This record gives sequence, C-alpha cells and structure tokens, in this order.
Amino acid sequence: MVDYRSVSDLLEIAIRMERCVLEFYKKMRDHIVHDYGTEAFATLFSEEQYHIVILRQLRDSQGAEDQAYEFRREQHKPQNGMVAHAMRVFSRAEELTTTDNARTALSIGMELEIESTFYFARLRGMFRGEEQDIIAR
Repeated sequence: MVDYRSVSDLLEIAIRMERCVLEFYKKMRDHIVHDYGTEAFATLFSEEQYHIVILRQLRDSQGAEDQAYEFRREQHKPQNGMVAHAMRVFSRAEELTTTDNARTALSIGMELEIESTFYFARLRGMFRGEEQDIIAR
C-alpha cells in the first residue's frame, strides 16, 4: 500500500472522494423523474461542490504548516486504514459509472457515503480547533 506522508496527501484523497460522491448525486439528479427527487439530489450535489471548495482551501492552507502534521512512521497503520476506506469509495464509484439501474446506483451511493463518513471521522481526529470543525462539517 502507498504510504501517504502528509495531511495534504490525505486531504487530496478526501477531495477525490468528494468528487466520487458528487458524481453519484449528479447521476441520481439526472435520472430521477419526479421533482422532489431531482431537487433533493440537486441540493446534495451543490453541497458536495461546496465541500470540495472548502477541502481545497484547507489543503492549500497547509503549506509549510504541513510539517506540523507529518506522520510518524509508527503511525502509518491507522493512516493506511483511512486510505483503505478511500480505495473502497474509488472502486465502488467506478462501478457506479457502469450502471443504469437507479436502485443499484442508490445502493452504491449509500456505500460511498458510509465509507466517506469513516474516512472523514478519522481525518477529523488529526486536526484541532477550527480545522477540526471544518472537517466535521
């Protein structure tokens, strides 16, 4: 497994995960036939776009401060456990692109959200104060 060495790396993974979830909401928004569903998925799509903007700002703000979050070599297992959640998201998101069945897409999308939640819960623990609040939101 790749050894990600910084919070910036893990934030980049978080951004990519959010893009996967964004694609899910877009697919559902475009395939739902009733107004309520379309509006609900359009709202979720907009929220994911906002999450990506916030995560990019947080990643870009790390800069030199990234050294303060540098992982100690003995802490790589929890970090790689986080990456395992991300890899499941990426794998399932790829499956999502090949299905036209709304029920299957919805099931995959729920898995994407669950795995993302686990990832973000662990990521949040690496931060303190305002940055931790950003990840929590």
